[in-house]
Amino acid sequence: LDNLVVQDAANRVLQKLIPHSSKPDAQFEIHVVESEQVNAFALPGGQMVVFTGLIKRAQKAEEVAGVLAHEIAHVTQRHGIDRLVQSVGLMAMVQLAVGDASGLLGLGTQLMTIAAINSYSRDQESEADAIGVKMLHDAGISHIHLSNFFKGLEEDEHSAQADSEEKSKLPDQVEEVLSWASTHPALDDRVEAIDQLQATLPPLVAKPLDIDWAAVHQALKEGNP
Repeated sequence: LDNLVVQDAANRVLQKLIPHSSKPDAQFEIHVVESEQVNAFALPGGQMVVFTGLIKRAQKAEEVAGVLAHEIAHVTQRHGIDRLVQSVGLMAMVQLAVGDASGLLGLGTQLMTIAAINSYSRDQESEADAIGVKMLHDAGISHIHLSNFFKGLEEDEHSAQADSEEKSKLPDQVEEVLSWASTHPALDDRVEAIDQLQATLPPLVAKPLDIDWAAVHQALKEGNP
């Protein structure tokens, strides 16, 4: 997306979180991609991708921060690498590492993308949630924003299901709205776990994000450069 207002906002959210990750010196880079999908993911190596659909769905910058904290945790815990090993096998990973990739080299980017977008294990999702909540807390951002984002996705899902008896009949845009939920299952359980984890942390020293979120939404509507 060639939109400085939106890109700057996404980068400021990312930079707020990185110092509080388990690898504050790691290099992260965020890319905003124009798509109605409510989705975000991180590739091994710290390349972050967030879709405009997620930015539009988020009511506050802090909700995006909650999602990005979760995705940063996937990177720092090397969940994507684990997915790659499971997908292509340990020997293939060794071949990639030593430069003898054979037929796999040309598929490297595709494999990393598949590993990042495909569902992680339930344990990996839970770990990313827990680390993400701690990261948010240390950055002065309440966990409630991540919980609210999850709850909003649940409401969207229930509303869509109420409008149609068969998912195949749902409008394309509704299916796209549910895309993030479909790759991050059991939202209600995760909200409960997030709330329980927050209760174990010290009192929050709030440091709100100084981002005009209404201006970001307006920039998306107007297509401002």
